[in-house]
Amino acid sequence: MTKAKGKFSLGRFFLYLVLSLAAATIFIPFIWGVLSSFKTANELSLIPPTLFPKQLAWENYTQVLSGSDFLRNYWNSFVITVGTTAGTLLVCSFTGYALAKFEFKGKTAIFLIFLGTMMLPAQLTMIPVFILTTNLGLINTHLGVILPGIASAYGVFLMRQFMMTIPNEVLEAARIDGCGELRMMFRIVMPLSSPILATLTILTVLSSWNQFLMPLILLNSPEMATVQLAMSNYQNDFGQQLNLLMAASVLAVIPVAIVFLFCQKYIVAGISMGSVKG
Repeated sequence: MTKAKGKFSLGRFFLYLVLSLAAATIFIPFIWGVLSSFKTANELSLIPPTLFPKQLAWENYTQVLSGSDFLRNYWNSFVITVGTTAGTLLVCSFTGYALAKFEFKGKTAIFLIFLGTMMLPAQLTMIPVFILTTNLGLINTHLGVILPGIASAYGVFLMRQFMMTIPNEVLEAARIDGCGELRMMFRIVMPLSSPILATLTILTVLSSWNQFLMPLILLNSPEMATVQLAMSNYQNDFGQQLNLLMAASVLAVIPVAIVFLFCQKYIVAGISMGSVKG
């Protein structure tokens, strides 16, 4: 019995060791980027390269923030991310609830169509989205980027799978007490679905903040550019000054890093809970 316990502990030790090494390997590029953002241009060009900066070059950040429209780009990304996230949560919640708790003709077919759209590459929908956005007069606007992103097939799938686990007896009891569908949605269903809502929020924030192709197509003025579009121009604006490019990269990562650090525990929990019943 003692021998078996010792083998189990040794196995866990090697497992944790391998996972720690894998985590360190993934985290090393981020550490390198942060440290490089505090180096001067000359220090970044040294061969062999150095890990730690000889002197913290805070002027990299001040030059990025003062010498460009980076704060405006931040604001554009913030508006688009918040709008896309709010719209995705609302649309996917109501659609998932309808597919999970209502019986109507063609429900299964509609759900399969939603799943089928997940297999389409994003490049296939760019031209139709551009044409539709142009006809609506939403080119070069925040709303033009927000609207195509709120209809998430994956979000509908997550919400539908999770809401199927909500007991029907709870909803029937609420209906008997005179609770309407809309009130029941916000007072009962949404609070019970908070784990999957948190997961969907994190995934939407990450994808919306980091999206590049759709803003590139739909936003055609520097004043409306997002952080990611601005990042693509920094190489041309700053030439070979990689220290400024690294500082801008670190500033662009901060919002999503904060969201992930505060909400990471909901990712695995929400996805696993949402996939229990199919």
